[in-house]
Amino acid sequence: MEKFFKELMDNGLDVLKRFNDFKGRTSRKEFWKFIIAAFIGGIAFAILSVIPFLGKFLSSLYQLAIALLSLSVGIRRLHDVNKSGKLMIPYLIGIVPLIILSFVMDNFARRVTVNPYDYLAGYTTGLSMIYVYGTLSTIFGIVALVGVIILALFWFREGDPGENKYGPKPAE
Repeated sequence: MEKFFKELMDNGLDVLKRFNDFKGRTSRKEFWKFIIAAFIGGIAFAILSVIPFLGKFLSSLYQLAIALLSLSVGIRRLHDVNKSGKLMIPYLIGIVPLIILSFVMDNFARRVTVNPYDYLAGYTTGLSMIYVYGTLSTIFGIVALVGVIILALFWFREGDPGENKYGPKPAE
């Protein structure tokens, strides 16, 4: 177990060093170790997010960093199976608006709760925002889900055995 966590940390450092590298290839093992490390980190930062200001701020920074890292490692993983990084576009078309909508709704919820005595305006505005948010997040969520399913089909595949147009086979 100790060896697994050491490999996870080493792999995380390798991914951090290549955060802006969208060329080359990433092995299946390196990719899934990154996903596991990101998931564990996400749980830790979700727990930290209960701290009023600092926790939310750190959690948001972590999510932003993981988004960039996920994009680069995901594209390199697609390159390992000899596919273009453009296959990330359907997922991005779905996930980016969902992230924006969540920030908008979070700020909207804070604004409505600031004035609890404005019952009518807050209630009707709140209901219409919930309907719009619900509809848009369903549409973009389905697009993101379809994108993830397409990507997962390639992410689970074994990489090309030799060199391909994106570079040499990554070390295991």
